Amino acid sequence: MRAVLLLLLMLPGATSAATFIVTKEADDDGPCMPDDCALREAIIAANAFPDTDIVEVPAGTYQLSLQGPPENFSMTGDLDISYDLVLRGESARSVTVIGDGTDRVLQVGTVKGTVEISGMTITGGVGEFGGGVFVAGPESILLENLTIRDNTSLFSVGGGSPSARQTL
Repeated sequence: MRAVLLLLLMLPGATSAATFIVTKEADDDGPCMPDDCALREAIIAANAFPDTDIVEVPAGTYQLSLQGPPENFSMTGDLDISYDLVLRGESARSVTVIGDGTDRVLQVGTVKGTVEISGMTITGGVGEFGGGVFVAGPESILLENLTIRDNTSLFSVGGGSPSARQTL
């Protein structure tokens, strides 16, 4: 009986969406555990499955600090969103995500579905395109109750660069 259940869980489409609750402000890339989950860890865990997962971010200041070579797995630098995701902070006044000054803060990849980002301030990012947030092309993106400010975008105005402050 257990073998059948395990087999069913391994079949495509047998997974279901998960909710990850961030429980610490420190930046970390280990496993997202219920009582020990950084924002980066929650994004990495959500990227592990293609379902629309939810990442809940409580009030706090989340300083990204893990630096390294550019990659698209959230291990260092920016937080890379690879699949449908709802990234929900408490509010733009109470949740701040600060880049490390060497990479953008969020990068939304070529997601096949929908990404929703709400309830936070994104600041301190640096990118060639999109200092705070770079969107490569999901089918749909919803940005709500979001402040993107004081980021640097090298080749374009936008992404929350100083000349393009955005409150969405």
